[in-house]
Amino acid sequence: MNRGNYMAGAMYASIAAGPAFLASLALAAWATEAPTTLIAGANADVARGAVVSVFAAGLFGFFLSIVPNIVGSWFMHGLGIGNIAARLPVMWALVGAGAAGLPLVFVADLAGSTTIGTALTFTGASCALVAHRFSTWQDPPRPRRYPPL
Repeated sequence: MNRGNYMAGAMYASIAAGPAFLASLALAAWATEAPTTLIAGANADVARGAVVSVFAAGLFGFFLSIVPNIVGSWFMHGLGIGNIAARLPVMWALVGAGAAGLPLVFVADLAGSTTIGTALTFTGASCALVAHRFSTWQDPPRPRRYPPL
């Protein structure tokens, strides 16, 4: 019996992981270390470098995030089959942010880094929301209720 699909959501989330990490890293650096952030002039070299870095981040981010996205989508999809509250986007975002930020607890060098922590949690939440968007559930057919005679 088909209960829906989660693999498409995991694939799209893996494609978006690298660029989402770059964007969240830039936002976190701007928000936490605003005076020390380098302001680059707008010229062709900067634009070329931005395009190449987004492409490289998409490629490397896909390979780094494919397994966590498949496992997380499978887990949340399985919870959503039995519990309708686990289908909510906010639940997926919280689980994604927690799962992506969890390695910071175990790595001593990254424990005090708010920039990396913010970037990882934002990336986890955004990937979870992308995976949720493309995940589907198929509810079992409801029994017909006939009016009493």
